[in-house]
Amino acid sequence: NGIKLEMPFVERGNILRGIVRLRGEIANGAKLRLDLVDSYGRTVRRQFHKLASGDRLVQFNMPIGDESTILMRLWATLVDRYGDVDTAEVSFKVPDRRRGHFNMIMWDCPLHVLGYYAFRKLRDVGFSVCLRGGNPTPIMAACDFAQIPYTTRILDRYDERGYMKPVCWNDARVAKQYVQSIVEKYVPSRQHGVFVYSLGDETTTKGCCLHPACMDAYRRYLKRQYGTIEALNAEWGTHFKSFDEINISAPGDNYEQTALRNGQYARWFDRQAFARYNFARFCKQFVRAYERIDPQAITGFEGAGRFGDDFDTIIRTNGFWSPYPSIADEIIRSLAPREFIRANWMGYQKTADPLVAYAWRMICNDTDSIWWWRWDGIGRFHGFLRPTFDLWAATQELVNELRIVRDGLGDWRLHAEMLNDGVAVLYSMPSYFANQLDNSSKFVNIIAAHEAFVNATRDNGIGFKYITPRLLRANVLLREHYRVLILPFTQALGDADVAAIQQFVRRGGLLICDLRPGIYTDHCKPRERAVLDELLGVRHKRLGEPKTASIKLNCTLAGQSITFELPNTVVDASLRVTTGYALATVNGVPVMITRRIGDGRTVLFNFHIATYTQQRMQGVADEMRKLLKTLYAIAGVKPRVEVTTSVGAPARGVEKRFWRAGDALVMALWRNPFPWRWSDEDLKRMHKERLIVTLNHKAYVYDMHTPRYIGRVRRWHVRLPLGRARFFAILPYRIDGVDVDVIPRRTMRAKRILVYARIRVSRQMRAPHAIVIQLYDSRRNKLRWGRRIILTHNGVGQTTFYISHTDSPGKWLVRAQELFSQRRATAEFVVR
Repeated sequence: NGIKLEMPFVERGNILRGIVRLRGEIANGAKLRLDLVDSYGRTVRRQFHKLASGDRLVQFNMPIGDESTILMRLWATLVDRYGDVDTAEVSFKVPDRRRGHFNMIMWDCPLHVLGYYAFRKLRDVGFSVCLRGGNPTPIMAACDFAQIPYTTRILDRYDERGYMKPVCWNDARVAKQYVQSIVEKYVPSRQHGVFVYSLGDETTTKGCCLHPACMDAYRRYLKRQYGTIEALNAEWGTHFKSFDEINISAPGDNYEQTALRNGQYARWFDRQAFARYNFARFCKQFVRAYERIDPQAITGFEGAGRFGDDFDTIIRTNGFWSPYPSIADEIIRSLAPREFIRANWMGYQKTADPLVAYAWRMICNDTDSIWWWRWDGIGRFHGFLRPTFDLWAATQELVNELRIVRDGLGDWRLHAEMLNDGVAVLYSMPSYFANQLDNSSKFVNIIAAHEAFVNATRDNGIGFKYITPRLLRANVLLREHYRVLILPFTQALGDADVAAIQQFVRRGGLLICDLRPGIYTDHCKPRERAVLDELLGVRHKRLGEPKTASIKLNCTLAGQSITFELPNTVVDASLRVTTGYALATVNGVPVMITRRIGDGRTVLFNFHIATYTQQRMQGVADEMRKLLKTLYAIAGVKPRVEVTTSVGAPARGVEKRFWRAGDALVMALWRNPFPWRWSDEDLKRMHKERLIVTLNHKAYVYDMHTPRYIGRVRRWHVRLPLGRARFFAILPYRIDGVDVDVIPRRTMRAKRILVYARIRVSRQMRAPHAIVIQLYDSRRNKLRWGRRIILTHNGVGQTTFYISHTDSPGKWLVRAQELFSQRRATAEFVVR
């Protein structure tokens, strides 16, 4: 007469409880059979309950194991001595969040009857998570897709009073009600299994308003920043008697444009900084609310964010962030902990080359997922699937290209560390805003300055990380043994920043900076003297004197020869040398100044290298790259690998990435195509040319794409078309083979088997290896539920599979394939 469950969902490892209602007369010897059936139609658990003639209610408790899918069905069947009499069925969910694995994520889900076949196809090529507005669909549950619910969209819109719409983020009671009204709609999503909760795409990343509660929050923020009203007045040039007196400069001027026009730069900057801090605080309200309905909730936003955001605060407040591609990805990669979920959206091209390039860009930036917009579409954009539910030629090529990611590279990277070679780049949010002040824009654009240093460092095969003033002041440079600190157009520095930089240099670090470092405070107040002048041994004038110049260097620094030409850059013609040493001058203007301080050194470029990104494509940026390579070498930072053409010239646009786990090193070579402006001749040449890869030591090298064992070598050849990546395992041992076994070799249905895999190597290993385990049934059908990625420990890995009550008897097969070498092994076992 029906089944009533205690809860509509059960987490793995917990108990499904409920009651079966019976009707009519119960025959002697009748039983109640309970079957748990997964979304593949497999009976993964079975119970029998003896019945008496008067029974009307049967209580049950059924353990829920790892073999469960998201959608589960409980069948209750009344059985007498003649067979099945009657049945009832109820569905429930077992949440699967898809955490701890590399994921491919699809925007939106089909609702029509054929959508099941579309999503089964997507599941087969690696997709396992769906982002959509609203709660999960039956198709998502049936195809075992976790969800990213698109729950809201945070924008900075205002009413006629200057109050934020729909609510002021700091009006505590109203904001709490607003947040809760959104969150409570997604309880069904929580019961299904949520990868992350999205606060929307193409959102704002800042916001504040003129509501009294928001102004009070602003005053509290300023008090935390300055401590005393006297300190604020000194920075702002004001005469407030208390923080309670603070208001905006002019009625309705929410973002303090009046202060900007009046030259009160610190007052203007603090309002911009508060707006970014305030956005993160509003996100935090959602973070806490989702944690109340889902203790494992991760909350964040996507499709938004750019250089100039408060990366530190956003990352420490949210659990994921997936912006559109930009240099922001490098900052997020550097600052976020490994468990922080990050990626980019892609899917906006119709041909394979750019799609493949965007995918490899994400993976080379150490993301843990790929986000695709969207599954359907035949207009301006192509969906991942054709209307016939198969793949376009472009998406088929993408699937082929990412095979090694699905076969374990994606998961392996989540347990490895992306290597940094001791180079730090300072991301200074105040310096982004300083670029908008006075005549700063006549010198260089700060984003272009950062991109140039990052690209030149990448082209040299040097790993780096971004740091922020918070990390700088926390002594990260010395604590994590950095050797080089780069300040790209860092015009705004605080006194605490300078103290940390001075300590770093005196203890042996190399400081590299370009135009006008530290001419503003960390609140963008103009300084009478640039705060790094003494350390650099120079003297800057207040606004400087931007002039176009062509630079030619031919000098020696620390025993290293430097030859360098740079046409049409900008110099500060007012710069004067005091205690530093000018390595070169142009028309009497010092253009490269160095100074020894303690055990370290400073190098000031009185010019910008922002044209590097464009010139690298034209093949005329090599001297600029060599300049940085020489400076890095002086600091003891050298590349792990060189990639050259057959004539010994550096390969253009080839970036190198390294990951280490134990004593295993994985190297990615990626030919960066961005911006996509290469000539047809370049493309043809790159497709054909054989590049020479040279390590700084011999190692056992495996090409994961071919796949092939290259040998114990220091040098080998590779073809690397534009936008493509090639991954190599560089090991101190040889992989001799893979063994796989099944315990027991003969098993009954409704039992678990243990699959045990071992890697045979030429010497002791201390690295995890990824192995794909795949089951085939007695008819040699490749089982969708029978695929796992396992990571070995000391060369050994294992996993369990549940052979269900309804699986076919006979001789089954298990296949194991190791990621680096692609070595395979098989074993048979019998199911009875």
